[in-house]
Amino acid sequence: SEMMEKRIYAIIIFDRDTKRVFLGKKRNNNWKIIPAKGNITGKLLKSRKKIIRGKEAIGDVEVYVTLKFMEEELYRSVVNIVITALVLNIAIFIAVFVTFRKIIIQPVMKLTDVAERMSVGDLNVKIDIKSQNEVGLLAEAIGRMQFSLRLALDRLRK
Repeated sequence: SEMMEKRIYAIIIFDRDTKRVFLGKKRNNNWKIIPAKGNITGKLLKSRKKIIRGKEAIGDVEVYVTLKFMEEELYRSVVNIVITALVLNIAIFIAVFVTFRKIIIQPVMKLTDVAERMSVGDLNVKIDIKSQNEVGLLAEAIGRMQFSLRLALDRLRK
């Protein structure tokens, strides 16, 4: 029944003296299960364990696992990990970009617009940025400058 697992290439059961093959199965080139005599060769992983009944060893079993399917599974796992990491990196980039856009880029663009309008003489433009970071401090400074310019312009007109 273990031969139903596609990674199992061969199973050999030895008798008590571990010299004679009691039963053996392996796969042929078409991957069909055929009898085996115990001479298993190729690029395989081999594991050998004692068969114990009660406290007495009654034989040994050798299981040969092919690397072919393991390499395919490892390749699929690596591809899945790379795709997952790529998707996570893109998601993190988008989240950081959206956050920076909302916190820094949009307020700076609004302040740039306010400064442009003030430079052509519109000193009544409203500054509606209320953040508590450096951009908020810059908005307050531009607001104070706007107030000072309005006062200076009013004094100049009088």
